[in-house]
Amino acid sequence: MITSILIIITLLVLWFNNNRLAPNKQINDNNTKETPKLIDDSIKKLKENYFDFVGALKEAYIYTPNYSNGIPQGVTIMNDYILITCYDYNNYNNSLVYVLNKDNHIINIVDLGMKSHVGGIVYDDIHNLIWIPDDNGTLNAYNSKDFLTKKIVTPIYSFNNISEGLKDYLNNNKNEIAYLCINNNILYIGSFGRYNNAIIKSFNIKEENDSITLEYLNTLKAPNLVQGMDFYTINNEKYLILSTSLGTNNNSNLEIYKFSEEITDINKMEKRSIILPPMAEQITINKNNLYIVFESNASKYIDSEIKVDKICVLDINAMIEYLK
Repeated sequence: MITSILIIITLLVLWFNNNRLAPNKQINDNNTKETPKLIDDSIKKLKENYFDFVGALKEAYIYTPNYSNGIPQGVTIMNDYILITCYDYNNYNNSLVYVLNKDNHIINIVDLGMKSHVGGIVYDDIHNLIWIPDDNGTLNAYNSKDFLTKKIVTPIYSFNNISEGLKDYLNNNKNEIAYLCINNNILYIGSFGRYNNAIIKSFNIKEENDSITLEYLNTLKAPNLVQGMDFYTINNEKYLILSTSLGTNNNSNLEIYKFSEEITDINKMEKRSIILPPMAEQITINKNNLYIVFESNASKYIDSEIKVDKICVLDINAMIEYLK
């Protein structure tokens, strides 16, 4: 009898220890860890109306930062960081740059000391500069390291004589840089083109005597409603990619052109396009990824039917192959 009781007690102790240790075994087992959530469920729901867009998505989990009256506009990649510009639509506060890491954490918020629309931002990895448009067609260049260490930044270069012909969409008497990009050490700046074709101007970035100058190269005609641009080369073929959008109720577009140096009118280049949700803003290409920021989640557009509150990362190689 006593022997039977001892056997039962022993079995109970073994059962208890095995079950108590089971959770720890699972925590240390890599095969049981939850797969990272790279595309948010709210973005997946857009597939019904934006099949090609969602089909090309690689990531959509980093939230677009926003303050009370902020409108997100520009996006660029600086090494391991994502930089996003916002302006205050009430014009009370200065424009800001949010610096995020790839884990979706804001590590710095930078005051630009001006109230520009900040439609574009680009990281210049050759000269370690951040380029951002200012008001009245001025273009500023900042020390890129300042965006990791300072709360207020001051430009080290300002160019106020390069935006002629880039008409502001609200005021035809005012020149305004709506977007920009850098490709092969050439700076491109462009206008939005609300009612007429947009204009894109290109400049060679020259470094002489420890100073930066811009040498005018060319002017391109572009379609209207352009919000962002960048270039990409694959299999020795160069492509120009534009994002276009207008308003909360109209779809955006990602337009992909076979780029030719000999053609000065982009409208005459071979084109393919993908429909995007409304209010797409700047695009930027890093390695094989195309990043898009949307402004639809801003409080100003609280009644928008379709909102995209994440930075969307598309597989550009797959997209170009699909569109061939």
